[in-house]
Amino acid sequence: MPELSARHFWQRFPLDLPEAFAEYTPSPVHGVLAQLVERLNGIEEVRGSNPLGSTTLSGLRFHHRRSRFRNFDFALPAHRPLTARRILFTETMENRTRILEAYTAHLREHGTPPHTVHAFCKALNLAERDFFHEFASLESVESAIWGDWISHLVTSVSSGAEWKDFSARHRYLTFLFAFTESSLDWRSLMLTRFSHLAPVASPPFLKAFEEHFKNFASDIVSHGISTSEIASRGPLQALYPAVLYIHFRAVIAFLLKDESQRFERTDAFIEKTVAFAFDVIRTQAIDSAFDLARFLTPSVWGKMS
Repeated sequence: MPELSARHFWQRFPLDLPEAFAEYTPSPVHGVLAQLVERLNGIEEVRGSNPLGSTTLSGLRFHHRRSRFRNFDFALPAHRPLTARRILFTETMENRTRILEAYTAHLREHGTPPHTVHAFCKALNLAERDFFHEFASLESVESAIWGDWISHLVTSVSSGAEWKDFSARHRYLTFLFAFTESSLDWRSLMLTRFSHLAPVASPPFLKAFEEHFKNFASDIVSHGISTSEIASRGPLQALYPAVLYIHFRAVIAFLLKDESQRFERTDAFIEKTVAFAFDVIRTQAIDSAFDLARFLTPSVWGKMS
C-alpha cells in the first residue's frame, strides 16, 4: 500500500494542517485510515432506530491524521405486511428500545443506575412483566447498552471490502482510533462508570462489552496468525484476546485521565503500546519468558522453603 505524505493526505481531506507536520511522512496506518475515510464519505446517511443514538466518527483523531466521517446507522428492514407475529415482535422491540433509551438517560442525568426495577418501570409507565420479558435485571440492561456500542463500532469499521487487506495491527489501531473518537459522545457517562475501575476489573454491567471486544480480538489474532504477523503458540495464544482486552481497558483509563488538547497523549499512548505489543507477540519473547519463569520458580521456592 503506497505511503501518503502529510501534505497529500490533508489536500485530499482538507482541514487545518499544523505546519509542524508539513514534512511528516505517515506510517502505513495513515493510508489505511485514509482509505476508510474515502469509502465512508461515499456512504449515504441512513436513518434508523438505534437506542444508543448514531455513532458518529467525525474528525477521526490522531495528531495530524483527522478526517471527517459521515454518520451511519442501522438500516431499517424493508416493509412487509403486518402479521400477529410481526406485531408482537414490533412491540417487543419498541419496549426494548424504550428501556435502553430510558436507562441511558437515567445514567446520564443521575450518574447512577436506577435503584429498583419497580421504580424504573413506574417512571417509564411500563409493566414489570414487559421489562422482564426483555431483560433479567437492571445490570443486564446496562450490559446491553455498552455491548451494543462496541458491536456497532466493530461492524462499522470492519464492513468495508478493504478491511480484508488490513494487517492485524492496523485493524486494531483503526478500531482504537475510531473508539476514542466515538467516546467523545459518551465521555461524561464513561467518567461516571469507568473512572473508578481497574483495567482488570470485570463488573457485571460490562459483561457484553467484554464479550463483544474479545470476539473482535479473537478475529484479529486469527488474522495475525494466518499472515504470520503473530507467532502461533498453541494453547498460549488463547490468552491473547484477554490480554488485548486488558490493554483496551488501559487505553480507556488513560483516555479518561488525559487532559491534553484533542487527547493527543492518548493517541501517542495507543500507537506506542500497540507497536510494543505486536512486536512482542510477533517474536518468541513470550515463550522465552515463560521458559525462564518455569526454570526459576522451583529454584526460588526451594531457597525459600
